[in-house]
Amino acid sequence: MFGLKPNEEVEPLTTCKICGLNYDSELSEDRAEHRKFHAKTMRALRPRPLARFRRLLNATGDPVEVKLGSGQWRHDEIYLRAKMFKREFGYDFPQWSPFGDETPDARGFLFNDDTGTFGHGAIAGACAFRWREFADSAPRWAMDWVWLAPDVRRKGLLSRQWALFQERFGSFYLQPPVSPAMQQFAIKHG
Repeated sequence: MFGLKPNEEVEPLTTCKICGLNYDSELSEDRAEHRKFHAKTMRALRPRPLARFRRLLNATGDPVEVKLGSGQWRHDEIYLRAKMFKREFGYDFPQWSPFGDETPDARGFLFNDDTGTFGHGAIAGACAFRWREFADSAPRWAMDWVWLAPDVRRKGLLSRQWALFQERFGSFYLQPPVSPAMQQFAIKHG
């Protein structure tokens, strides 16, 4: 098979326990690709404060909205968190476009770390809403997904934004599948 000699064994791929990438640790280009992928994953899992995010927070407040026409860097940041959500929950594709070409009704939000875990100006999570029309009920906004870095979960970050989301989007729908933790959160917060 592919130039292997009879009875020759194929070296198994290495799987990074943190970023989940499978790669051939014997190949320098695979190791380089792993370093790049790993660093990007760590930007979401253990974010550092970003000066441009901090400036935006000072101008607009928390959370920072991302929509059609927002700067590409904002779309890149929300897309990274959408990829983390995809990976964690086993979706086929991320729930946000990497190109900043979301539909006009899509609204994403980047959360500042207000827990002190990573520092002010660190993007600790994200979520997205979309307008949905249903066959069996009135149209309304839906929270498509929400992802928080594991170290800030259960520290009230989403709770502090919930009233703002209810005010802005009304009685919004939670797009399934909804994790058990999110189900408990929704029951508690209405």
